[in-house]
Amino acid sequence: MKAAGAVAAPAARLDEEIRPFLARFEVALPQPIHRMQPQAFRAALENSGAGTGSRPSGMAVEDRIATHAGRSVRVRLYRPDAPAPCRRRALLFFHGGGWMVGSVDSYDDIAADIAASASCTVISVEYALAPEHRYPAALLDGEAVAEWLYANLDGLDLDPGRIAIGGDSAGGNLAAALCLAYRDRGRAMPFCFQCLLYPALDVDVERPSYRRNADAPILGRETMIWFLHHYLGEAWATPDVYAAPLRAESLAGMPPAFVAGAGFDPLLDEGAEYAARLAAADVPCEYRLAGDLVHGFLRMRNESRRARAEFDAACAALHRALS
Repeated sequence: MKAAGAVAAPAARLDEEIRPFLARFEVALPQPIHRMQPQAFRAALENSGAGTGSRPSGMAVEDRIATHAGRSVRVRLYRPDAPAPCRRRALLFFHGGGWMVGSVDSYDDIAADIAASASCTVISVEYALAPEHRYPAALLDGEAVAEWLYANLDGLDLDPGRIAIGGDSAGGNLAAALCLAYRDRGRAMPFCFQCLLYPALDVDVERPSYRRNADAPILGRETMIWFLHHYLGEAWATPDVYAAPLRAESLAGMPPAFVAGAGFDPLLDEGAEYAARLAAADVPCEYRLAGDLVHGFLRMRNESRRARAEFDAACAALHRALS
């Protein structure tokens, strides 16, 4: 697949500008994540200050409760200081965190930055977390928000033809799975674009990128196995296609996409394969590989010029798709 901005292979060295972030991460989580209890992991991340960055100026922010089919899900809307036509375009965004951690609060600065950089409204979703709420709870929450969104387009002042879906890591999984679910039901696809950043799309932990990046910073092989086990339970090795979208027989009929990968990430091969399969199914797809970055580089965008460049590329692709 020929893709704009793609890099042939992971770089041999990490971007030097992300090393201070990695050092702080090690201090916040002094023991391997996969040896922690879920509650302790969440507490450590909360104490790390994630999401405490400042929002861009002029951002209008509103918390709402999305309700549909008996489910109630907290969402946060970000409307940038931009012309009205831009504010009517939207991204339905799902945060990362291995389906186990994260919230609209911990992703507040990221969602606000996306809204400002892509000149669109962002709807950030606080879906139910594992292991208290295992698959398919998070996916059902996502579907409830999507249905609520389309039932309230007039009140939210959004353009039904310009709504994208996206997320990073586990959030990318949920975004791709929702697209797949809508396609398989034979309903009109509600999303015009999917924007996936280092997404988790399968459960095959024997892929080369898993072996090569078994001990990568931020996310290693054993930690990803830990996430999968808590999210999917004993069935994690034999999931259905909505837990592991790469297992879908075909990706034809999916929305156009932007997919970004990181060289030092066990999930690298999954995102690359997803992008290649979209292209093979004649679905327009831009794929970018940041060979010198790690999983979770969105959080490093204010410290690393390389991470900022990849963030900007994703926002530019989203802006083009919604224009």
